[in-house]
Amino acid sequence: MTSADIARLADERRGVDWSAAETDSPVSTASPVAMAQARALLRQHQDPQRRSYATYDDADLLRALGVATADGRLLNAGRVLFCDPDPAFPAEELLVYQYRRSPGGEPAEIARLSQPLISAYLRIQEHVEARVDKTPLLLPDGQQVYLADLPEAAVREAVANAVIHRDYRSPGPVHVEHAPTQLVVTSPGPLVQGVTVDNILSTPSRPRNFRLTAAVRVLGLAEQAGVGVERMYREMIRLGHQPPQIREDWGSVRVSLLGGAPNKAIARYVASLPEEYADDADAMLVLFALLSKRTVTAEQLTPVLQKPIDEVAGVLRKLDGDDVAMVEPTRETIRRRYPTYRLREQVIRELGAAVGYRRRTQDDIDRKVIEAVQEIGQITGKMVQLLLDVDGSRASRILADLVDRQLLIKTSHQQRGPGVTYGPGPRFPLRKGRRRSVSSKPGADRVPVEDQPEQQELFTDDV
Repeated sequence: MTSADIARLADERRGVDWSAAETDSPVSTASPVAMAQARALLRQHQDPQRRSYATYDDADLLRALGVATADGRLLNAGRVLFCDPDPAFPAEELLVYQYRRSPGGEPAEIARLSQPLISAYLRIQEHVEARVDKTPLLLPDGQQVYLADLPEAAVREAVANAVIHRDYRSPGPVHVEHAPTQLVVTSPGPLVQGVTVDNILSTPSRPRNFRLTAAVRVLGLAEQAGVGVERMYREMIRLGHQPPQIREDWGSVRVSLLGGAPNKAIARYVASLPEEYADDADAMLVLFALLSKRTVTAEQLTPVLQKPIDEVAGVLRKLDGDDVAMVEPTRETIRRRYPTYRLREQVIRELGAAVGYRRRTQDDIDRKVIEAVQEIGQITGKMVQLLLDVDGSRASRILADLVDRQLLIKTSHQQRGPGVTYGPGPRFPLRKGRRRSVSSKPGADRVPVEDQPEQQELFTDDV
């Protein structure tokens, strides 16, 4: 470890905040342009209290942001946010933006930005927004929205987290490398002690630069404490993109956002969810996992959600609720403490090709055939082919299995061939509200679906 590394760790353990250290710079050295930008941001804030800060004079505003002392001196946070570079020293770069027409190509544009940080940050956002494509999407309610290849909220959080959590005692700028459908942000300094890439979603916020972080959040440049990383995950997944890739190399942290044209089926489905679920990073991570896997368990999702197994199980139970109806436990595991979950059939239909498989369980087959017989009184092999989109041999096996389990019986004189018809068998389920028959005729022993023995789950692939 270098002496700088040792000093940083010692400060973190003692709770020393570099951004809270006092400087010799008076509040009068704050850039008028930077102060005007701060007021413009505050005037747009939803919180009336913060909007009122826009009317304060410079000294009062800087104190309200927590970056100046009562006697009118700036803290390190205030100087880096609002002051121009000291003319007596070479201007140090805070942010370097590079745009490449392809990820491995030569830079088509390079912008080297120094203090004040607020101006450099806003300039980076302008560079990215100018080069992000947008795709129109018609929502189920008829509203048309435009979805960016790289979600604005995810970009904002990636850059904001880099500038507020970096180690300002380590040399070098924050690098923002932008290519079509891709953004990579690299910041100097490792993650704060106690935070790793394996717990970054669930660990309470531990800002390295507390005063700077608080000021940036008051200005509305980043989310409130503890939800910025979750927001990156949520915003990427809800458009059908991969979750952010976060990697800690020696002396730096790298965040990659891999975007592209949004998956309209996923975006449309997420838009139809109740707001509390559409804005929930845990719900989006469960959905993302089930796009490529037929089933998941709380144990399998524990490292994904970065939470204890009981909390993950609670998330899955919540997504099984009637208000969202995203997942359901499989029949053979429903009574277990930690059941195995799958997407509901209706959800799979809505997601369409976004799902890397098509699930068909024995329960689904039974339900579809039973509903058809309940409606028209009988069914044939040809009807099963059309109903389940299977070939003739598969339809024959399905009907034979239903006969073996006494859900159906043959009702025609013809016993073989396409002319065979099937009707309700002794264990054919009753419609809700009907009383059990006591007749000795075929079907007298019919029982409701919930009284039938559990059946083995079967899958057919349709990738």
